[in-house]
Amino acid sequence: TVTAYGLTPGMYVGTSIVVTLVITRPPQCSSGGITVVPSFGSNDANFVPDAGVEFNVGSSSLSKDVVLTASQSSVGYVPLSIPISGTCSSIYAPAISNASSIRVFPKESVTLSSWSNMTSPSDGAYLVYVGNVIPIFIDLGTPAIKHTGVTVVLSFAGLPGSIALSPTTVVFPAGVNKSTVNLTGITDTAAADLSVSVSVGAGIFVPVGPIKVKVLRTIPISLAFVPSAQLIVQGRDLALDVTVGSVAVVGSMTVRAVYNVSGRLNSTSFEFKTDTADLTQRITLYGLIPSEFGLLTLQLSGTAGTFYHQTVSSYTTAVRPQRTVLVLNPPTELFLNPTNTKQMIVSLQSLPTVPGDIVTVTHTPSTSMTVSPTTVELTATNPNATLTIEGTAVGAFTLQSILSIRSDSNEYATKPNNTLVNIPVKSLLLPTITGYLNSMYVSATQTFTITLPRIPASPLEIRADLPGSLYPMGMSPT
Repeated sequence: TVTAYGLTPGMYVGTSIVVTLVITRPPQCSSGGITVVPSFGSNDANFVPDAGVEFNVGSSSLSKDVVLTASQSSVGYVPLSIPISGTCSSIYAPAISNASSIRVFPKESVTLSSWSNMTSPSDGAYLVYVGNVIPIFIDLGTPAIKHTGVTVVLSFAGLPGSIALSPTTVVFPAGVNKSTVNLTGITDTAAADLSVSVSVGAGIFVPVGPIKVKVLRTIPISLAFVPSAQLIVQGRDLALDVTVGSVAVVGSMTVRAVYNVSGRLNSTSFEFKTDTADLTQRITLYGLIPSEFGLLTLQLSGTAGTFYHQTVSSYTTAVRPQRTVLVLNPPTELFLNPTNTKQMIVSLQSLPTVPGDIVTVTHTPSTSMTVSPTTVELTATNPNATLTIEGTAVGAFTLQSILSIRSDSNEYATKPNNTLVNIPVKSLLLPTITGYLNSMYVSATQTFTITLPRIPASPLEIRADLPGSLYPMGMSPT
């Protein structure tokens, strides 16, 4: 017999296998021998033609190798035959050991990809921001024949040093078909090709084109904050604008302010999204507890948080105690009489932190009283002002209800720091007269009593006046 050994069930285009042809004994005819040419019949075109082997009379060799090289893929499995020809062929019969047919597979593909949402709409390049990392997925697909090991090497055609790959060489152990490489953006660069080459397994695995990678600059974000003029005050809000140069191509970023002295202030937050139209948003800081100086920074979080960089890394500031305006000599009561006006002094209890700060005290209209002037400005060089107050209708008021305070620096409380006391506005007090006679004799005298409703706070002179026409008649009050 002539037996073929070594045929595998499958092979790839461009690869070769060795088939060993073994005869049971040398040719015994008078001359010549046999010729064996492996054949795939109608599928011979899938293989590089082979001249076959000869076993001649007189030769002691019982085995010879034939190299089969696949030239194109087959449709399904194709059977192998080993036709025998020559002068001694009649005494030999063909036999095939192990597999009797083979399938030729096309070469396998090696593909690169990354996150599908991190691509440029203009050229399809994968995008990475400086200092950020994106994964590069290397995929061998599902090989038709389990590989015994593949090694690939990545290379970037862009600006040298603009990216870092970890690792650049990837080894796939037998049977492993997927791996990931980390690509870090180092400096911004235009879109360029990231390619893969196969160093081990190149006869089977073929790269499917490069992918494009573009490194973007991180986006500037700034906080409009001047600590020396914009004060964070206990119990007060401070609104600050945050501006970004643009929005990230993907994801969202949440911005809030953080203070490295714990528990001293709160901050609102907001998001910049890919569809955010207004590149300036506002956060509000609220002072909780006075603190010494610390560092205020912006905290950037979210899927796009690392795509931005702060133009100023931190601000040195403090949470300051709230300063107050005090009303000195406030009236305890008012009476309905223009001659009963009172004066009081509004005064900065302590001077402002910001030298040019202006503290405005404004009278809130009231039905029971008026204040003049209605607005005064207090400063570090002019910390006091006098107000005249007059009762206009019976009622009551508090200093907190009639005076409002605003400071440019937001440092002063909006109401005076006086005890909350109702100040009444009263009608004039009328004395009562008892014992008065409405007629009397000439040269007679009478005595009557004048009673005040309360003891006056200061000496009070009371005169009893009579119409002038009665004085010639000799009447004269005392």
